Amino acid sequence: MEKKTFSIPNISCGHCVNAIKTELNELDGISKVEGDIEGKSVEVEWDAPVTEDNIKNKLTEINYPARLKPISKRKRMDLKPYILRSIQAAIAAGNAINEVYHSEDFGVEYKTDKSPLTLADQKSHEIIMNVLKEFDIPILSEEGKETPYAQRKDWERFWVVDPLDGTKEFIKRNGEFTVNIALVEHNRPVLGTIFVPDRNTLYFAAHDFGAYKLEDGPFSELVGAQSDSNNEARVLLDQIVGQSTRLPVKNPQRPALTIVGSRSHKTAELEAYVEEKRKAYGEVEFISAGSSLKICLVAEGKADLYPRLGPTMEWDTAAGQAIAEYAGASVYQYDTRETADL
Repeated sequence: MEKKTFSIPNISCGHCVNAIKTELNELDGISKVEGDIEGKSVEVEWDAPVTEDNIKNKLTEINYPARLKPISKRKRMDLKPYILRSIQAAIAAGNAINEVYHSEDFGVEYKTDKSPLTLADQKSHEIIMNVLKEFDIPILSEEGKETPYAQRKDWERFWVVDPLDGTKEFIKRNGEFTVNIALVEHNRPVLGTIFVPDRNTLYFAAHDFGAYKLEDGPFSELVGAQSDSNNEARVLLDQIVGQSTRLPVKNPQRPALTIVGSRSHKTAELEAYVEEKRKAYGEVEFISAGSSLKICLVAEGKADLYPRLGPTMEWDTAAGQAIAEYAGASVYQYDTRETADL
């Protein structure tokens, strides 16, 4: 009988990874249980008489109800060349955004949903599309051709792009806007890159790689750097990592629970959420921020929670989710408390 291999992703802590391994090894028919403490996941392989229900019941017994995710039998691709090209695309797009940002005319239009669209959004989109198209992987971009969910839900692997996240912050000239690029496999972000053009700051992360932050790096040189082979890409990426800070950053213990929320989209639901936490924890510090900087603050360890309670598209969170999760944070569906898929 064919063996089945599944992953249990986004486990909350390394101790829980070991506890789950111990419990699952007690089931007859389990042929392999491997834990990844850094990636906070467990891979389990089994055949008869074990069933998926047996695995789920065992997880429920130890208070870790989780959905099992099938693992593709094909070998996972080397992500380093993809990380490097996503970084180069984000920086090049960020440079184009800055040119518009420091000009007098943003060329603001309004889309059908009344959200703003600027010349910077369009230039950034074109640059990123030109870089990523070399991989022959579908691209879902906020400013690209609309792809119905019924079609894209069956994509096994695709890029998710927000060419200019925080357009309202861009128009306000407060610097809190970003370029977001993610690579998704089986509805899970396996790579995330976020560039903050006005602050010259880069966040990047990937599966089995970790999460990093680079401030005031050699970004101009990076854009033009050539990597004609995977080995050259690995060498260049290793140089970038060597200049970066691994996330999360160890910050001094904060005296209060810290929640980060939207600067431009404050809602009654968010206010109620913060008030609920005040009742539960006492003192609560609230930080306002724009774009995907909010989830980056959680990844860095500068904030504890980022509640996103409004409508959300894939490009709103994919890159940030990768950076947060590979920095050790967890991303959940607010209503179900289940691991968030795209």
